[in-house]
Amino acid sequence: MPLTGIIVALLIKDFETAAVLAFVISLEQPLVDMAVSAKKRHANLSAARQTPFVRLLDKASLPFFVMTLLIAGGVWLATDQIGRFLEVIASASAVPLILTAPLVITAGIKKLKLAGIQLSSAAVIERTHEVKTLIVKKSGVLTDTIIEVSSVTAYSTFTKTDVIRVASALAASSDHAVAKAIIAHSGPEQKSTIAKHAQETTGQGVSGRMKGASLHMGRLSYLESMGVNIPPQAAKTTKTSVFVAMDTTMMGVIEFNEHLLPDAKRFAQKLGKLGIAAVELVSGTSQKSTDTIAKAAGIASAHGNMTASGIIRLFDEKTPLVAFVGSDVSDEPAATAADLSIATTPLPGFDITIDEYTPDRLLLTIKTTRQIFRLAQVLSVTGLLATLGLIIIAATGILQPIQAAMLNGVVGALSIIMAGIAIPKQNQ
Repeated sequence: MPLTGIIVALLIKDFETAAVLAFVISLEQPLVDMAVSAKKRHANLSAARQTPFVRLLDKASLPFFVMTLLIAGGVWLATDQIGRFLEVIASASAVPLILTAPLVITAGIKKLKLAGIQLSSAAVIERTHEVKTLIVKKSGVLTDTIIEVSSVTAYSTFTKTDVIRVASALAASSDHAVAKAIIAHSGPEQKSTIAKHAQETTGQGVSGRMKGASLHMGRLSYLESMGVNIPPQAAKTTKTSVFVAMDTTMMGVIEFNEHLLPDAKRFAQKLGKLGIAAVELVSGTSQKSTDTIAKAAGIASAHGNMTASGIIRLFDEKTPLVAFVGSDVSDEPAATAADLSIATTPLPGFDITIDEYTPDRLLLTIKTTRQIFRLAQVLSVTGLLATLGLIIIAATGILQPIQAAMLNGVVGALSIIMAGIAIPKQNQ
């Protein structure tokens, strides 16, 4: 708007006002250039997928310009004084609308990155702010990814050695935490045996062949789908476990010890303080095993024996925005279906990745992203209200064009400087 004022001032030969407006623009421009430069450095994040809030502010800049012209024109017609028109025009700055929010969000993304928290886009900032329901996987989110075999039970005529031998042969073809625990528990001879033609169904189980027999290992539902006969005692397992079968005969079950991460206690209570209204736990393990961890973390709602499709159906039952926290490749379908997805380890398809994950770092991620978005809102609205107040004051005739122009520069500069406070130093 000061540029419009310069044009009008030159037309009416008010060279003093035109000179002051040009001086204000020259002072404000380096700050604007610096802000635009910082914004461009993160163009791959903010330009490709701006947040709805930023888009709303950008769209508001044209109505803001038109409104200012109407007010200035109305004052001119009412007073028949071109100077009053200049006073209003000189007081209007669109900087709070155009630059403040993008600068804060860009600075926030940089701050999170320095803390080891990667965002897939700037829009993630706003989506995290709107989330009310958080659905978390058990393993790798609330419990340690490193688990250990606690017991081996053999069925029928099979021995515990038979169960471990077959499980180890299948585990050699999987990167799952359960497979690693089985291999760690196996002896040298068992580790040397590898099943042929092994095929893993993510989150379900793995099958292969050895010495002419079909081998299967995984959850009960997976073995049932492979035609295995399930003995009644298999359903009584309460711990995290996998079942092992040869052809259609169940060989036995392997149970594992899980360890709750130290800072996972009162997990739901901590999230509630951040504005997350509901926290739910999901796991592919038994309902009793899932309930045990949920109770320790203070989570009221737990869902055991869940598959990827089951988790996705759970999303559809929840409103408003739902965030999902996963820890391995089997969680990718759920991550794609969720409104917001958070990974505890680098995985494709997730919106947020947390390096060196702990439950407390998850809380830090949610808290920081929400603070960033609130800061963008507050600074943008505050700057806009200050500008509107300045326009109204200028319309009354209290300010001279020179005074209005100087105050315009102050409002614009302060908007940029306040946004820049959120930009962390390189050594932080």
